[in-house]
Amino acid sequence: MNRKYKNLNQIRFTASIKPSAVNRAIDRPEPQPWMRGVLDDLSDEALRDFVTQVCEEQVVARELIRKVSWRKTPEQILCIEQLHRAAVFARTWLPSCPKTGEVIYVSTFLQGLVEVMKPHILNSGCTPLAQIFTIARSALIRLDEQATGSAWLIRHVMGWGLEDEVDLVPGLSEIHHAIAKALGSAGLKKISPSINPRLH
Repeated sequence: MNRKYKNLNQIRFTASIKPSAVNRAIDRPEPQPWMRGVLDDLSDEALRDFVTQVCEEQVVARELIRKVSWRKTPEQILCIEQLHRAAVFARTWLPSCPKTGEVIYVSTFLQGLVEVMKPHILNSGCTPLAQIFTIARSALIRLDEQATGSAWLIRHVMGWGLEDEVDLVPGLSEIHHAIAKALGSAGLKKISPSINPRLH
């Protein structure tokens, strides 16, 4: 992508499915029951595969099935449900085309995961965002094969993209603001709306 987009609808999300990717999808086992709420709100198969692969990482799965208090109330929910609600909030507050909305949903889920994993990453020698990138890297490479546009936008929303391409993403600050607001409303620590780290 080497031109500036005036709006998010101009970004091409056409999936280029390789035969190997189709075979993997056919052979893929059913996701764990605790993932279904998150996956049911995604219609894009490539993004469903991406989220499933990230959630199945052992260090992530262990945290996602942990019980947490919903907004400091007596209600107890799974951590993955908390992230799911935040993702729904962000997509609702930032109207866009369906494809972009699903990328914002997934990016909010990932940013929430950064917050959830922070206590386990502080002494690991790298930032929480960098650690989540390491966890999600193989899934992101696979997403690149299936839906290049979605992978490209997730990288930039998460701060994992090329610095000289940031200006190609329309409304990036608005996306970050919506994600920060959604995480705060879901009871997760509010992130900075201007989050834009670089990992390269």
